[in-house]
Amino acid sequence: MIQLVPFRKEHIAFINMRDEEKCHANLKDPNLNFCFTYYQYKGIGFTGLYNGKVIGCAGVFESSPGIGEFWMATAKDINIKYSALKTIKQMFDIIIKNTNFEKYRLYVEENFEESIKMVKWLGFKEVRRFKEEYFNKFIYIEFERYK
Repeated sequence: MIQLVPFRKEHIAFINMRDEEKCHANLKDPNLNFCFTYYQYKGIGFTGLYNGKVIGCAGVFESSPGIGEFWMATAKDINIKYSALKTIKQMFDIIIKNTNFEKYRLYVEENFEESIKMVKWLGFKEVRRFKEEYFNKFIYIEFERYK
């Protein structure tokens, strides 16, 4: 059974991520450390534990008035099975129920097919694809969903 606990930025360091995702969660990078600190104190977030091990973190913060932006980091060995998906959906539903945003959005790297399927299953619709020019040069897909 997966247990949800309040998110703390230190949890990120315990996630066994895919190599291609590690650049998004390096707490030694001052910009990312700031982001995760912001997520912890200015947003709503959860950490998923399985047998006491961190398997993922996710949450939402206000990116602009009326818009909540979701973020998520999961372990590479988290077999996304029904129980994990059910817990992720439960977490998203709790956040949506307890926030007053009109619209929710999130971004997924174009090559993370599993994540794209999950995001669509959670009710998000693709809005656009774009290349991020400043930080890491990846191609992202922007998704959104309304309350």
